[in-house]
Amino acid sequence: MIWNPYHPDLRSLTPPVVDLVDELGALCGQTLSGDGRQLEEVVLAVTATLESEPGDSPPDPKVVVTLASKALWAIGETRAARRLGLLATGMMRQAEWNVAGDAPMWVLDVQPLAKDPGNVLEMQLIGHLDLILDCMSDVWDDADGGGVLGLLHLDAFRRPGRRHGGRPAWADEIMSACGTRLAAIGRRRGWARKPAVIALDLHG
Repeated sequence: MIWNPYHPDLRSLTPPVVDLVDELGALCGQTLSGDGRQLEEVVLAVTATLESEPGDSPPDPKVVVTLASKALWAIGETRAARRLGLLATGMMRQAEWNVAGDAPMWVLDVQPLAKDPGNVLEMQLIGHLDLILDCMSDVWDDADGGGVLGLLHLDAFRRPGRRHGGRPAWADEIMSACGTRLAAIGRRRGWARKPAVIALDLHG
């Protein structure tokens, strides 16, 4: 584990909190800089916040991850904070689907990126997608780049335009942008393959 559970200030923590926070290192993947000691600060910040809340019920894991994301952002660990935010909100989540076989499949819900579709600039969207894929890319490392990225709610970006075969052109543009980014990430990480990019719920 990349945080130190024997830190003097951590010994008084209740087991449920320790168990939850102990998973942060795995959730952060390879996004933390340095040796990961920053998680000790995050543990203390999250615990202090939880202990200030009334009630004795076990903390909600999503709340813990959200608080950890905010704490990581505050200390400059923006990639790890972004990753935890994606996981806590469910915007990025692992899935099991026959099309992926044994390879890892991750679903990206793009709807939160289109709160006001009429004003979304294409470069802004691509920039957001690049940041998301960059902080999540190591989930495909064990499969050497094999697997699937499923895009959910592409309809949120619906706009007039020609179709490429049976799919709207704007959907192809978003999928192509993701594929291009994953290819670049794969070259940097030395993958032998690239995750396939598919649309999960696109309606004509």
